[in-house]
Amino acid sequence: MIWMNGAYHLAPPGLPLSDRGLLLGDGLFETLAALDGLPLRAEAHLARLWRGLEALGIESPYTQAELMDAMERVAGERDVSLRLTITRGAGPRGLTPPEVIKPRAWIAASPLSLAAGPMRAIISQERRAERSQLSQLKSLNRLQDVLARREAQAAGVDEALLLNHQGRLAEATAANVFIIRKGRLQTPPCDEGALPGIIRGAVLKGWQVIEAPITPKLLMEAEGAFLTNSLYGARALIAVDGAPIGQDAPAPIIAEIRRAMFPR
Repeated sequence: MIWMNGAYHLAPPGLPLSDRGLLLGDGLFETLAALDGLPLRAEAHLARLWRGLEALGIESPYTQAELMDAMERVAGERDVSLRLTITRGAGPRGLTPPEVIKPRAWIAASPLSLAAGPMRAIISQERRAERSQLSQLKSLNRLQDVLARREAQAAGVDEALLLNHQGRLAEATAANVFIIRKGRLQTPPCDEGALPGIIRGAVLKGWQVIEAPITPKLLMEAEGAFLTNSLYGARALIAVDGAPIGQDAPAPIIAEIRRAMFPR
């Protein structure tokens, strides 16, 4: 089932070729897990979406309550991954947004795989622009992440880590990064180019975490490392560029965080 602009469809409806999300990446999205039809941490996802819409000057055509209801209906009673997308809508050619435009919103579901195994990564040649507003937005333009993930695919690993223009760790293509150092958790602050991830925020609230810059050297010297996102919670990062990180077995705190994020 697809929800688009207030209507439910059994097949994906057509998207106008003039939609600015399609032409320019002019829009935002949120991806979240639903267990037994219940969207997890939906309030936090919608709050981040609203902050992004305000930054882009897009007025949502639906309230948060309406979007929540639509997500629950699309999820049904299943374990699914939900993607909520809002674009500025269709408009004439050109970069400048028209003054009068109708935003477009839709929600789609796909199977949810609660992958839990350890991950290996490379450090990408791509660099995250930490001073750009885009680093703080879950925008539709993910080409930098696509390029970085292609590097990871070519290297035969799961993920790619992106440094910022200062040469410090920002995040992964689809996850935030944490290290374990002297028994404590540490993650890059958002002004280093890290997206304010929803699971990242939950870990900051539930555990003692230091927000401080992380260099590649610090990462490689860490006692352990892990990645967080809304579709798998937390997964151990055991190697970067072929070099192992930490001990042979992932730290117990990683499994603890994962259980807290997906209580099943």
